[in-house]
Amino acid sequence: GGRPGDTEFPLTVEYTKMNINNKPTTIPQGTIVYGWNRNNQLSFDSVGGDSASATLKKTLLAECQQLQSQVVFDNRKMKVGDEYKRETPLSVPVPGYNPFNMKITTIFKLVNVDGNLASFDITQKYTATTNQTSYKADVQGKGAGKMLYNTGYGCSLNYSLNSVMKMKFTLTNKTTIESTSKTGYEIVTYVKPAN
Repeated sequence: GGRPGDTEFPLTVEYTKMNINNKPTTIPQGTIVYGWNRNNQLSFDSVGGDSASATLKKTLLAECQQLQSQVVFDNRKMKVGDEYKRETPLSVPVPGYNPFNMKITTIFKLVNVDGNLASFDITQKYTATTNQTSYKADVQGKGAGKMLYNTGYGCSLNYSLNSVMKMKFTLTNKTTIESTSKTGYEIVTYVKPAN
């Protein structure tokens, strides 16, 4: 079971809404990922449902692990108005060339605390981290969202984010690749009550 302060308890993450470029993704709504919180370290071990393929299940497990790793805060006390910054790498494949490496800077701003529940505003910025000589690249991106974090359980209960990323690559043969990606999702985590 799970009570605030427990060192080990099961949890589930449900994909309630997800779209890319304003279209539903291949992730069926209501897909549930199962895992554990052990000493405030989250791990995910299975995906429920028959509608998701083995490849999709593997991808979802990795995605949940990465997302939850973004919201692990250090042990410092925060007060309303404080911000916590997290940087994560992102590699964008460019066909026939080396990948384009970027970083996502996510800032969590504490906006409210009610008992064990902390509400955060989320802002993201995408920036290039490497200079490529084999092609020119222009990448711009940003995101905004909200998170409800349970300090007693040490995990996000609700995480929603909408982002836009624009990329333009000009290859050595003058070919231009342009892409705009609009992504939106909401992930809800459920902690099973103690028996």
